[in-house]
Parts: sequence; C-alpha cells; structure tokens
Amino acid sequence: MDACCASNGGLSQRTATRPGQRRHRQFQIPPFAITKHSANDTREKKHVITERVGRHGPHLRARHRPRCLIHFNPIGPLHRSEVHAMSRRTLFIIDESQAFRDTAAQWLDAAGYRIVGLDGPHDALQVLGDWQEARMRPGAPHDLACLMIEVQMAAMSGLRLYESLTAQGLRLPVVYVSHEGDVPTVVEAMKKHQAIDFLEKPTLPDLLRQAVDEAFCHAHEIMQSSWAQREFEQRVASLSPREADVMEGLKDGKSNKIMARELSLSPKTVELYRSKLMKKMQAQNVTQLIRMMSTGLAL
Repeated sequence: MDACCASNGGLSQRTATRPGQRRHRQFQIPPFAITKHSANDTREKKHVITERVGRHGPHLRARHRPRCLIHFNPIGPLHRSEVHAMSRRTLFIIDESQAFRDTAAQWLDAAGYRIVGLDGPHDALQVLGDWQEARMRPGAPHDLACLMIEVQMAAMSGLRLYESLTAQGLRLPVVYVSHEGDVPTVVEAMKKHQAIDFLEKPTLPDLLRQAVDEAFCHAHEIMQSSWAQREFEQRVASLSPREADVMEGLKDGKSNKIMARELSLSPKTVELYRSKLMKKMQAQNVTQLIRMMSTGLAL
C-alpha cells in the first residue's frame, strides 16, 4: 500500500492516501523499522505497530512475525506416534474479563482449539504450573499450547505474569491483548517477550484468529526443534567412546590415517568405527554429520 511518511520524534508515521481504503498509521520503532506493510510482501518483517482506523473504531496491533502459512501439517522430523498424540491445541486465555474470555472462546472454538479460560495471574500461575508438570511426565501427549494474556490486570500486569511463567520454565508463544496499548508497552512486549501479536480491544474475530493461528504455527516450530534436539542427544548417547572419538575427529577435519595414529588404531578399525557412527547418527555423509554437531539438532 502506497503511503506518505513523515518523521515524528524518531518514529515514522505512515498514512494511507487512496480513497475508499481504511486508514493505517504505522509507527516504526528503531532499530526495528520496516518499509512496507503488505500481505504480498514476502520479505522478513520485524516489529511494526499498526493503528487501524475503520468502521469498528481504532485497533492497535503490533506483529512480531510474518503471517504463517503452515496449517499444522506435521512436517519435519516428527515420529508418526508423536503426530497422532499431538491432537490437541490448547489456548490459555488469561483475562479478568469473563465476557472477553467467553467471546474469544466462542470465536476460536470452531477452529478446533481447546480453550482454557483463567481469570487472573494467580489462577494462571497455579493451573499452568500443574499443566507444565503433567506435560513433563513420561508418556505425556505432545500437545501444542499458546497463551493469550491481558496486559492490564489488577493483581499483576500481563508482562510481569509472562516473566513469572518463563522463570518457572514455561516458554510458550504469547499474544497480548489490552484496552490501551501505549508504544513503550508494545515495544517491551514485542522486543523483550518476543510476542507473536499485540491486539487492542475491542478486536475483530479475523484478527484474533489470525494471531492465534500464527502463535500455534510458532509453537509447532518450537516442538520440532525440541524433538530434533532430544533426538540428537539420544543418538550421541548411543555411540561408544571410540565412535565418539572418531566423530570428533571428523568434526575437526582429520583423515582416517591421522585419527588412527592419534587413537593408536589401524586405519581399517577407524573406518569401521566411522561406518558405525554414521549409521547410529543417521547421517548420509560427513557434511550432514558436521551440520548436526554444529546445531545440536538431528536431521
């Protein structure tokens, strides 16, 4: 969308000029400035705050991630058993307003989400603590979960609540909502907490659904990364000490002859260990093995 820009105290204000279109004001926050706000722009987008003024009134929105086009198809290194177990997508809505929790649940329930409404920070800390403990038990289902948190709550602000949850080891994608969203609060939410979205109430169903979809997309990516890390650690643990020594030698770029001399082995024995470790690590070649060792993630 074409727009004219004007500097305003280090922030850039963009106003739509085409007739018949909604007016947008984008506040670009250095050093996270972008130059376009278009659904067709596939370049990486960073932090942007948008105030949309339309027939339903103003809606302040800040997005951290580009629109996600993954519809939760289990791509990547997930075992079939884990895919079947990963059947529930739970959204925890933490808001002191019963009306908002009920309305949001009504909008999102049809999309297949499991909604858990929590009426404040105290309830959230207790319920999510129990949920985290249950999730860590052996054989627990691999559920996807995200948070939707009201920023302005009486007992504790939503930002401080999220910090308390992360301090307990609970790291879930978060969408913030608020009746009032000043720029410093939005910046903290997007930059420090890596929030997926920041929506100002009253919001619209399509905006709420899109924000939650993106949050679960990110949750899916986190689960894949976690699985890959655990799988890599299990493969490394299956190696014998000599196989581990040979793997380190491969990482350092050493030839079989050099490793044989350093380990007091014959080159044929080193080749045997190399073949076994490649099979255990499920690496097709040395380049793939080194990539796994560098990232700590199974391929």
